[in-house]
Parts: sequence; C-alpha cells; structure tokens
Amino acid sequence: MTEKPGKVILRGITGRKMLDSKKGQREGFFSALLAFIVSVFFSIFFLMNGGLIEGSILCFTAIFSGLAVWAYNPRHWDELNIIYENGISETQSPFLPFSEITKIGYGTMETPRGKTNFIQIFAKNRDWKKCPTIKEDEFQNNYYEVAVQVLKEKCPDVPWVEMEWLEWKKK
Repeated sequence: MTEKPGKVILRGITGRKMLDSKKGQREGFFSALLAFIVSVFFSIFFLMNGGLIEGSILCFTAIFSGLAVWAYNPRHWDELNIIYENGISETQSPFLPFSEITKIGYGTMETPRGKTNFIQIFAKNRDWKKCPTIKEDEFQNNYYEVAVQVLKEKCPDVPWVEMEWLEWKKK
C-alpha cells in the first residue's frame, strides 16, 4: 500500500513559474502542445507548397516543442518541491514517505555562482535518481533550511553522511 502525502508544511519556490505549481506545469504542457500542433501543421503546409526553408525551420520547432510536451508530462504534475507532514517530494522524484528514508547525504558543491549546500536523500527500494536532491541555491524561500530541520525531526534514526557531490553515482 502506497502512503499518500499529508498536509503541506512548505512549498519550495524556485522562481520558475512552470515548476512551482500544478497550474504552472499544466500551462507549460498545454503551451508546448499548442506550439507542437501549430508547428507541425505549418511545416506540412510550407513543405507541400515549396517552402523548404520555412518548413524545415518549423520541423525543428516541432521537435523542440515535442520535447517540451514530454518534459511537462501530466504524470509528473505531482512531483513538486514540497515538504509534507509525512514525506517529501521533488521536481524529479515522486512522494517519498519519511519512513522509507535510509540515509541522508549532505555536503557542499561548486556551482557557477559559487559554493552551495546540498542534501541527497536515499530510500528503500528506490534508485537514487528517483530520490529527492535539494540544493540550497535553487530556492527563493527558506526551503532548504526547513527541509534540514524537518528531516532531522522526522527521521532522527537516519544517518547523516557527509559526501562529495555525485559521490553516490560513482559507486
């Protein structure tokens, strides 16, 4: 039986409208879908009427908007940066109950803007790619600090291990 998310404690605000809410992801999906349909229609029209250059440009537009449709897939609309009372979810990982967390890795990494802190959460029966990774500089609000506090409160027996960035990927 899969545990359902409880009450929301805090939403992570990244400043990217189409990643911060279901509404934003829905808008991104339908905008990309509309761009895909229009570009396919016009590329066919131009290619059939001798407009090889225009049709080719619109074919590339169709490819990129098709990738955007895939990126804003409705199956991932529940994968938002949210801390719940009984678990956590992230943009690229589905809801993870606190009871399934086995280890929390933390450390500092280099970014183009300087050094930033990160947390990599590991869980039972789940690949690390499907587990939340929280980077301090990704959020405009205090999401990282609250995540650290909530994880320490809700998972007191889970070991915190200092790690290098992407160290877990090398193993």
